[in-house]
Amino acid sequence: MTTNLRRMQADSLLGQGRLPEAVAAYRSVVASDPADAEAWYNLGYLLRCDRQFRAALDAYDRSIAAGVDRPEEVHLNRAAILSEFLDADEEAEAELRRALVTAPEFVLAWLNLGNLYEDRGDAIAARAAYDAALAIDPRCGRALARRAVIDVVEGEADAAIGRLTEALADPALPRPDAAESRFALGQSYDARGRYDEAFAAYAEANRLAATLADPRLRYDRAAHHRLIDRLIALPPAPRPENGSRNPATIFICGMFRSGSTLVEQLLSRHSRVTAGGELDLLPAMAARDNRAGMAAPSRRGLI
Repeated sequence: MTTNLRRMQADSLLGQGRLPEAVAAYRSVVASDPADAEAWYNLGYLLRCDRQFRAALDAYDRSIAAGVDRPEEVHLNRAAILSEFLDADEEAEAELRRALVTAPEFVLAWLNLGNLYEDRGDAIAARAAYDAALAIDPRCGRALARRAVIDVVEGEADAAIGRLTEALADPALPRPDAAESRFALGQSYDARGRYDEAFAAYAEANRLAATLADPRLRYDRAAHHRLIDRLIALPPAPRPENGSRNPATIFICGMFRSGSTLVEQLLSRHSRVTAGGELDLLPAMAARDNRAGMAAPSRRGLI
């Protein structure tokens, strides 16, 4: 089989969401043509989907070495793997810095860098990263929102309200950015005790966010009630015959920055509790069941 035919077959398998076969097909493509940068990139994407993170990093690295277009976006994807899955924040930061050397005005790299600094508790560095993003794109909703949250935490809610109100006065502000900014505005009003204005800001933010969501992912109350009824109707799990008890599993669930990590840390101080970390096993299982609808690889991943 020629290299072109191998590539066409690999691309077709990727489009069909046939993950193991697509991985094997792209491995065949790069074995035949190691200079095919886009094939290395697609292989990295597929390996990431298959949770082969070290192999994905290597494939992404090979795509850069082969001269892939927009290498800064590949550095961003490598940073996302290092931070999300391998707990290697320093390496992730280095990847983001490489992205910015290649493309100093790459807003997503500045945003992710700010997020890394926030997670470390370095508000000064995070603020500088978000300011850099805003200098490039003054309408960047995520940078506006994260900058405002830092202001609120540091007792500068009034300054955040002023900046967000000014940004939201722009009728050309894209809806995703407007939604992010209104959520931050609600938090800023709440911090100042201006609760009616906070409620109005949150309501408008939720309305905007609802228009952006995939209709298939919207909450269906009736379907959720049916699911709960089916769970209640399940028979109890059989007890072990020897009377032994397996260790219980504690699930800690929460929204972004809701304190779930802190709860885990507190519980893990008990001698009979072992922390599992922030695992993404449930999303991974859901994704595995939905691979037939797997989208083409995007380089614009976020940490």
